Amino acid sequence: MKKLNYSINIPDNIKLDFLLNKKNQNKEKTLYNLAAVVVHVGSGIEYGHYYSLVKHFNKWYKCDDENIQVKLFKIYLCFLYYFLLVYW
Repeated sequence: MKKLNYSINIPDNIKLDFLLNKKNQNKEKTLYNLAAVVVHVGSGIEYGHYYSLVKHFNKWYKCDDENIQVKLFKIYLCFLYYFLLVYW
């Protein structure tokens, strides 16, 4: 296993209606909004540091150990290598 060192385009929301059968598509919630991102900083998968970006009342916060900072999410995302995306 190796770390991929490139960024990806992350949508603000994703629609998952294609995962449901046709009769349940109108009954289930299928649009999910991005709520958090876990980020890895380091040269490989065995080494480095993890922190998270969390959305709270339409503001994005970088949570890095005991430090929490407000971030401009869209500008910030283009420089990151992601580990996990959380949609809610």
